[in-house]
Amino acid sequence: MSTLRHHRQSTVHPNLILRTPIFTPVGRTSRAKGRVADLSSAMREITFARTEGYDDVKIFGSRLNIDTDFKIWTGIVRAFEQYGFQPNGLEMSFSEFSRLCGYPSSAQSTVLKTRVDTSLTRIMSQVITFSAGSKTHKTHLLQSATYDIDANKIKLVPDERLWELYRIDHEILLSLDTQEALQRRETAQCLYMFIHALPKNPAPLAFSRIRSRLCLTGTEAEVNRSIVNGLAEWRRLVTWITH
Repeated sequence: MSTLRHHRQSTVHPNLILRTPIFTPVGRTSRAKGRVADLSSAMREITFARTEGYDDVKIFGSRLNIDTDFKIWTGIVRAFEQYGFQPNGLEMSFSEFSRLCGYPSSAQSTVLKTRVDTSLTRIMSQVITFSAGSKTHKTHLLQSATYDIDANKIKLVPDERLWELYRIDHEILLSLDTQEALQRRETAQCLYMFIHALPKNPAPLAFSRIRSRLCLTGTEAEVNRSIVNGLAEWRRLVTWITH
């Protein structure tokens, strides 16, 4: 198997995570359900997939929400951006990690630590399967996490083959601010992430493509209604910010 090195040049779009149905709205009825999502169109372009010839990529695991799980993932990628990508993992204080996730120091309570613990479990449940013909490679979105709350330490270990997924970008940071304004409105948050991750001047978006990205449950009419309402919430936010 080829050895992959982390560097700042890549053919993969930097907003890869935002364009794929990894983080989606999670309603009360689907909170405990798992999901399978096809990431082939985006993930086949990462260095590992291209080098090894994998053209079919799927992700399995618990549904990852926007309110908490996306914040924790952002903290993970911000940590690797700040300290440099370290295939063997990096160690930092739990309080600093919480700050990188966007939580203020006043929020670093037992409740927050429990929330982070639960979210890391969901993130580590994500199994990414690369396939091509008879060969398959399975890995996790995050390889391992070790933390000691009393010692105020946390260690995060990535999969070096997926280094492109750990890159920070402007839209992730921007989405953190938007999350606060759209708190508890996950559909609107997810629409914001998806649309801002598209190339400049994209082709008109069909509802079918948006439905595929959001992975909402319900009838087509119900999902379309949720999308329309989410766009309205986002439009009101933009109007408020620009005034």
